[in-house]
Amino acid sequence: MDGAGTSRTVVVLEDDPVQSQVMALQLEAQGWAARCCGTAQEAMREIGELAGGPVTLLMDLNVPGMTPVEFCREARALASAVRIVGCSASQPGADVRAALDHFLMKPLDRFELLDAVSSNESGPSPALAEPKAPEHRRALHAETFDNLARAMTPEMLRSLYSAFFIDAEQRLGAMQAAQTQGDADAMKFSAHTLKGASGMLGAQAVAQTALAIEQLGANAVAEAPPLLHELRHRLDQAQRTVREKLDTVSGNIAVVSPTAEAQERKNAK
Repeated sequence: MDGAGTSRTVVVLEDDPVQSQVMALQLEAQGWAARCCGTAQEAMREIGELAGGPVTLLMDLNVPGMTPVEFCREARALASAVRIVGCSASQPGADVRAALDHFLMKPLDRFELLDAVSSNESGPSPALAEPKAPEHRRALHAETFDNLARAMTPEMLRSLYSAFFIDAEQRLGAMQAAQTQGDADAMKFSAHTLKGASGMLGAQAVAQTALAIEQLGANAVAEAPPLLHELRHRLDQAQRTVREKLDTVSGNIAVVSPTAEAQERKNAK
């Protein structure tokens, strides 16, 4: 939103475009302006532009560029009135927690998100509650979908989920290639990214399976195939469920498959 005052602007630091878009939509639906950044350096430039007044930062704790503690230290040196809200799918360490003003577990609850960025409190958050147990067998968390449906048009919702499933296919392909190549670190990295995006969009079963892959131990390469097979099933299940939900939102609007999306782009050329 152009022209919004700094007090109603949130700098969103998130390198996953799907999660970044969801956060921005949730904020903008409540009158906030969101400046989305994919790297720590981009976010620092935005903070510098807003440093003349109160600045709110919503940051994923795993964004590359610098450590969360380093980033918080430099952001506070740049803008003394900055409020930093961190978010992650796992609990941060004590040093990171002390550097933040507030922490939110992913997937984000939109009401908790708005409370966090709207709060006038300063200083570190109190002891963090343990995350709620995920509804890990649910293909799609209905409340998450409904909240997104209220925040955007059916066409925007279709586009968002289509982008997610296209990216998810790429992440799964990268995990399968990494497993074949014996690269456990690359496999876990793709699983981590998929876990965050699927959690934000309510694909709980996908998120839980991705988490299981991310948490594989020393024998990750040998133990991954059954979980990769399960992830394939969970993605297919989530896509069918989303397609059905979109049909109820607006006529025959449906999530396109990656193959159909590619064909659409080819025809448009």
